[in-house]
Amino acid sequence: MIARGEILPLVLAAVMAAASPGSATAQAGAAESAGLEAYERGEFARAAAIWAEDAEAGDADAAYALGVLHAMGQGVPRDDVTAARWFRLAAGQGHADALNNLGGIYFEGRGVARDEAEAVRLFRLAAEQGRADARHNLGFAYANGRGVARDDAEAVRWFRLAAAQGHLDAQMNLADVLAEGRGTAPDDVESAHWLRRAAEQGDAAAGYRLGLYYIEGRGVARDATEGARWLQLAARKGHVGAQYNLGVMSLEGLGTGRDAAGAARWFRAAAVQGEARAQFNLGLMYARGLGVENDPMRALMWMQLADAILSAPANQDAAETRQIVMAALGPEQIARVTEMAERCRASDYQDCD
Repeated sequence: MIARGEILPLVLAAVMAAASPGSATAQAGAAESAGLEAYERGEFARAAAIWAEDAEAGDADAAYALGVLHAMGQGVPRDDVTAARWFRLAAGQGHADALNNLGGIYFEGRGVARDEAEAVRLFRLAAEQGRADARHNLGFAYANGRGVARDDAEAVRWFRLAAAQGHLDAQMNLADVLAEGRGTAPDDVESAHWLRRAAEQGDAAAGYRLGLYYIEGRGVARDATEGARWLQLAARKGHVGAQYNLGVMSLEGLGTGRDAAGAARWFRAAAVQGEARAQFNLGLMYARGLGVENDPMRALMWMQLADAILSAPANQDAAETRQIVMAALGPEQIARVTEMAERCRASDYQDCD
């Protein structure tokens, strides 16, 4: 299983993540309220100054907030050791988000000696308070045997709790373990459910996988049109796998009308992200004038860039196609194509025309 997101110690929706900004302000003193207002205006240095006095006096919310500023380098120099100190002060008072962040720091060894067992202990304390990030992190630890004995069933339990709270990475990980039958019976229907929940949050990877589920009829009724719709949503967000698959589907008319020009556009979108299969297919389309103008030099350029597949023994046909295209060009043209390919690669696919 590819663990989505891994540990999420420092990516916070708000400084006072234990409550919404409004409720945090209502509960906090005037100084903390002013600090939160400064933070929300992007005045991080002012927020740090306001919170420092209360944090020194032992206020957990202010200490947590100051830890975030030091961890992120917002308004103060980035300093993991200092961040850990403030998180520890707040965590000692049971502050759930500080417990989770301190766990992440121990897990990664940022500002402290790496101690995954201590990280798991801290995640558990935060997870038992209902923090979704901590529940996800605890599930990740169990799924991978990090800081605790691997226990797939326990991983599923924690992922499920976090997923039900809307935690996107937990939803994706839960979809994975359900599809694989790790710690639970395989269940493609429930896997598809959690992919949909994640995709509806706008996650491109979830939309891509849900699209494939529809195309394959996995956990849902087979529906290539619906599959293409989810792939298009993911592709427009830059998901390279969705872009490549839409290129293939557009050529074949699967789930969408046949559209060679559309296929070429999707292959190009994937090709400039380094997708070798898309690069080769785009080259083939230039060689045949399919959806694009016939251009043997540009065809060969994209095929040369697709070395990742052309060099594989299983792709002898692709290599032979490349040789056919080369046979139609003279030595000077081939040399020019090599220059074009090198320029394209050197520019990270920004200069390929």
